Amino acid sequence: MKDKFIILFVLFSLLFTAKTYCGRESISSAEAKLKALQKKLEKVRKERKKLKSQELEILATLQNMDEEMTITTQIIKEMETKKELLTENINDLNNKIAITDSLIDNHRSILEKRLRYIYKFGHMSSLDVLFSSYTFADAITRIKYLTLIAKLDERIFQEYKTLQDSLKSYKSNLENNAQQLSLIEEQATNELAAVEKEKADKKQLLREIRRKRSKQRKLERELLASRKRLQRIIQKLEKERKAQKVTTKSYFGKLRGKLPWPVVGKVISRYGTKRHPKYHTATKNNGIDIKAPYNTPVSAVSYGEVAYADKFLGYGNVVLIDHYGGYYTLYAHLATIDVNVKDKVYQGQVIGRVGDTGSLEGPILHFEIRVKGKTVNPLNWLSRR
Repeated sequence: MKDKFIILFVLFSLLFTAKTYCGRESISSAEAKLKALQKKLEKVRKERKKLKSQELEILATLQNMDEEMTITTQIIKEMETKKELLTENINDLNNKIAITDSLIDNHRSILEKRLRYIYKFGHMSSLDVLFSSYTFADAITRIKYLTLIAKLDERIFQEYKTLQDSLKSYKSNLENNAQQLSLIEEQATNELAAVEKEKADKKQLLREIRRKRSKQRKLERELLASRKRLQRIIQKLEKERKAQKVTTKSYFGKLRGKLPWPVVGKVISRYGTKRHPKYHTATKNNGIDIKAPYNTPVSAVSYGEVAYADKFLGYGNVVLIDHYGGYYTLYAHLATIDVNVKDKVYQGQVIGRVGDTGSLEGPILHFEIRVKGKTVNPLNWLSRR
């Protein structure tokens, strides 16, 4: 009997020191995030249909496509998180079920032995104990132990009932988690297919732009308007800087020809005016375009403060850094933005990742340097490779 109680104690310890089934809150949190993202995605897709039916701006359509892909990717990421939580809970529940089964078997064994004993020797009442005792003190001791045995029997029986209820609850939760896991795996597969379709749609649109002269000219007009809007933002920042009389000393001007590259890659488009090979239309590139693998880290070229960190029509996800003294660097077409406005950044600090948001050339980094609002050739400022 002593060995049985030791086993019971160990099993109870394992059951109640096992991870509490509190993952439900984490799963609920993941589910809430998923619902919010799905609602956002639904809104973006409605806007996409509207843009398609009205044949509005090419840049706006591209931006909408990029946003749709970004949100869908975020949804897939949240689904993976939920899958991990569900799998973790399923493993935990299986462990608890195994322990509970073992505890039930031990309790059943003890109760069966007690019932066999009572059946064999009969139930002993307090009067039986009193009359079979040698002395009054012996009777008191026997009654005391009889009471303890009765309480122990009751406790074991109540624990047995509780364990049966717990086992039922664990099995119900296990079934529910397994159903959720199956559903989330199906949804993740559908969302992955949606991302592939969105990528194909974007490629198709870009092919149409390259094929049709009217669309190419329309795109160039839109890009020019977008560059002017960006110019106005930088001019506004410059005015604010001068009005605030910022005294932070800038060493950026001394770094001409010594700046580290923001990303390792191949320059596919240089600073200055370039002509379309087919339609002979001219557009100006205010920076350089560096081709690099998707998700490659993008680093700040020097110390400064983040002045802008958001999407911008024609540029995708953009980070603009104020290096003080009228010097700015711009990083565009990012897959992710890893900094916030007003953040202080240091040379070499990762501020985002290479992407294709707003890009017509796939994953690239568009990089610009501006001095007192005017664009300059970044290759004259970056170190030689």
